[in-house]
Amino acid sequence: MEGVRPEAYTAITKEFLIKSFAVTNTIQCLLHGAYLVLFGICIHILTKPSNKQYHWYCIPMTILFVLATAALVLSTVISIEQTLAGVNGIHYKLFIVRVVLLNVSNITADTVLIWRCYLLWGRQKKIIALPCLCCLANNIFAIVSIPLSTQSVPLSHIIDATGLLGYWLYWAFLLATFLTNLILTLLIAGRIFYMSRWATKYYGKDANRTYRTVLAISLESGLIYPIALIIYVTTIINQVPLDILFHSSPAQTALAAAAQYSLHQIISIAPTLVIVRIGLGISVESAKSFVSTPSSQVLDPSENASSPPTTDISQPTTPTTLRGSGAPNASAVDIENGDQSHLPSVQGFSIQKPT
Repeated sequence: MEGVRPEAYTAITKEFLIKSFAVTNTIQCLLHGAYLVLFGICIHILTKPSNKQYHWYCIPMTILFVLATAALVLSTVISIEQTLAGVNGIHYKLFIVRVVLLNVSNITADTVLIWRCYLLWGRQKKIIALPCLCCLANNIFAIVSIPLSTQSVPLSHIIDATGLLGYWLYWAFLLATFLTNLILTLLIAGRIFYMSRWATKYYGKDANRTYRTVLAISLESGLIYPIALIIYVTTIINQVPLDILFHSSPAQTALAAAAQYSLHQIISIAPTLVIVRIGLGISVESAKSFVSTPSSQVLDPSENASSPPTTDISQPTTPTTLRGSGAPNASAVDIENGDQSHLPSVQGFSIQKPT
């Protein structure tokens, strides 16, 4: 740590902490404002009488919103305290509370995504085994690291943060969180892609357009949090120890702080987007346009090419006749009750052989 003068920290931090406070809280407020609108839409959709089977989703969505709001208030208090008192005035118990909020939000969001993946894969427990293990591991890392930070840490120890056990546990938490969300996203996207290949095989290339759209949205929704983690890690990986941080540009410091405090908002936004799509009936498990049939393939002449049949993942599936060329014969599928008698590639909807 040659060339580092501890007495210079206060003067140096005052300059970039003020700039960091302005940038960080502006970004957080914008994200939370967007999340507030999304949360309102989500609750409105889920509480509709027609979505009675989805009412229970209001509980995890409300928990995520409350945690995100509390994190916004807490991070604002921390930023103000840092700006006014500098590094030496930081109350580390506030950071502990922030880590606890992040951990609870992470558990709630992972639970929602794991449940969705579980249903999408026809209630196959082996599919969600690895994500569950990763989720358990990252929460253990977070819980174990909390007691290690219950006391104020001297500034000299912060400078040599790489020697602290809590530092490595925090990095382990970030890595396990990233792997959990990445695995879940790949499993969900892989299942959608598998269904899209089936639709293309039996209903032509036009059928794949709907699935490609759903796949893109699924990836964008599921990858929001892992991408945010990558940005956060990238911004801080070269800023420890603190002598490097204090010689970083204000833009780098502000970006690192913004990425760190924005995790609370982003971790709540990602599953909320998924739940909104489910409530609207445009998710894979309840798509009203599972197959986008061309003019030569009519579902039912009496319907005048009206809305295709809807499949609800939370309700038993009823037989639906699809009149298209080359459609295989498969009996009705009850995903909610774990019916595995259907073809693996046709989970989520039922097809009868044309008469």
